[in-house]
Amino acid sequence: MQLWINKSGRLMAYGNWRQYDTVRHHPGFAELARLVGQDHRSSMRGFAVADLGLDRLWPVVLRCARRINGQETTEEDRRASHGAESRIE
Repeated sequence: MQLWINKSGRLMAYGNWRQYDTVRHHPGFAELARLVGQDHRSSMRGFAVADLGLDRLWPVVLRCARRINGQETTEEDRRASHGAESRIE
């Protein structure tokens, strides 16, 4: 995930599921993409971080990193994901 400030001064982010050949379309990105209303097998679009809230975004980002780096998710990760599955509309 990359962060930047847009022209309006909002903190924005986008997933890197197409950025690097070694992880292009990696299934570890799927949950993060779903959270922001996107598909990890498709293009990346920016989203406003404030629209999600850190308590929903950060656990998903950590699980994404663990999956991409070949680490197993924990039971605590799975429990935390229940509230983070809704999409931004």
